Amino acid sequence: MPIIQSVKIKAGSPTISFRKPNLKDGKDIWSLVKETDILDLNSSYSYILWCDKFADSSIVAVKNGEVVGYVQGFIHNTQEPTLFVWQVVVSEAARGEGLATRMIQALLKRTDVAYLEATVTPSNLPSNGLFQSLAKKYNSTYEIRRYIEAEDFPSVEDEEEEKLYRIGPIK
Repeated sequence: MPIIQSVKIKAGSPTISFRKPNLKDGKDIWSLVKETDILDLNSSYSYILWCDKFADSSIVAVKNGEVVGYVQGFIHNTQEPTLFVWQVVVSEAARGEGLATRMIQALLKRTDVAYLEATVTPSNLPSNGLFQSLAKKYNSTYEIRRYIEAEDFPSVEDEEEEKLYRIGPIK
């Protein structure tokens, strides 16, 4: 797999490289999401499949041969090509260094889309901040719309509404 971008996070720290995920990354991504205990954990099969079938619209961050970050996305091929980000995960050891932002920026550069979308629960303050800061970085407007209500889920006790962020145009 070719490396898209390599960045040093801190002087003297190991390089973190960004690349397309591959089928073999699926199990590591599943473990990474499971360790967060925050994100919805999908089946291991779904991550393996996603890494194979949607690699062009997703990205992994690798440090010392270990997956430390992942952005799961897909592209809507509508009038205005849009990257929909489904999940963003960064290992605890790699947090606080802007890795989520850098992964999304590298993915946006690679996919050449006009808009970025994601759904975020109101209580997920880090993700809300991430998408608002991305809008500022790209000097783009963003909208936050009602999207999926709590009652749309099978068990409203366990689910929070999802707001839809739409950022763009990405310049």
